[in-house]
Amino acid sequence: MRKRRYLIKPAPTIKTYKDMLNNNAHSRKLKHDLTNLIFSDLLVLYRTDYNNRKVMWACLCNCGSLPKVTSENLIKGKTKSCGCRRSANASKIFKTHGQASYKYRTKTYTVWTGMKNRCLNKNNHAYDKYGGRGIMVCNRWMKFDNFYADMGEKPEGMSIERTDNSKGYSPENCKWATCIEQANNTRKNKCYEYNGESLTIPQWGRKLSINHKMLAKRIRNGMSIEDAILNPKEVTRLYIYDGVAMPIKDWAKRLGFNRRTLDWRLERGWAIEKAFTTPLRGNL
Repeated sequence: MRKRRYLIKPAPTIKTYKDMLNNNAHSRKLKHDLTNLIFSDLLVLYRTDYNNRKVMWACLCNCGSLPKVTSENLIKGKTKSCGCRRSANASKIFKTHGQASYKYRTKTYTVWTGMKNRCLNKNNHAYDKYGGRGIMVCNRWMKFDNFYADMGEKPEGMSIERTDNSKGYSPENCKWATCIEQANNTRKNKCYEYNGESLTIPQWGRKLSINHKMLAKRIRNGMSIEDAILNPKEVTRLYIYDGVAMPIKDWAKRLGFNRRTLDWRLERGWAIEKAFTTPLRGNL
């Protein structure tokens, strides 16, 4: 009696993970076996050890490198190469204007991206003060090449400033400014006019060599800007003790007291010798 011969058909060639799932006969068997499957630029060679309880696969990239990738990153398409694809794409971007790549950004390019984020990105922490207030970037500066042509390279220690805070970013309204210039040009600052010139209190202090804190104190007490500037400077009071005359601040350092402690004692009528020699309660 003849024996029956069964024709065994070869299994279909499976190249990708999608083909494996579509093949019902082999999906269960090969569901957890990714060997010889192709994921973008990666060919899975064999299974390696675990990493944080995740299965790792040794792969061969088109560039010839041998990266290790988890099953999840392969199946979900999170990892498509060893990193050479990202480098190639970044090199194309870097050749556009030479100011940025995926690893490096110049300071000028960083200023440009920060300016756009503040005005256009609603998730930016400063959007309410810029884009939410109507401050926008002009159409010309939406392209970095135009911004670089108008503003040039960012000088060291400077940042971009809008001359008129109520207007947006444009070549006519922007310049490079120092930190002091930026601080003086804010909406919160109040300017005081004297001799036809309008400046903030710190600016008047630097220009006239006057302590700006003294000017601010005088204006808070009701003096006009003219009286605050023209009145003579306050004379530092000297306290004489043991034949030496010094301001209260220097006496506090010399005697090891807190200045407020000495001020409190003298304001309440203590004699200088008593105020300077009486130890603190904690030192008794």
